[in-house]
Amino acid sequence: MHALGGQAGSVKLRDWARQELNGYSGEAEIPDYRTTGSQLMARITNRAGRNAITQELYEHVFPEQLRELLPPSTS
Repeated sequence: MHALGGQAGSVKLRDWARQELNGYSGEAEIPDYRTTGSQLMARITNRAGRNAITQELYEHVFPEQLRELLPPSTS
């Protein structure tokens, strides 16, 4: 894909191909088609580590400064 941008003479196409192959890092804007929503889940047990249940954790239970760090939710 690197050759694609180079042969076409397009720096923009070459940079896009490089990010698609090597990942988006730093301050690069990640395209919408590369992100997905998620649910934050916790496996909760008693002190002995038994009787586990899986529970969704909702954004509103976290302080505002932590909510900014959470991924987008699908629920």
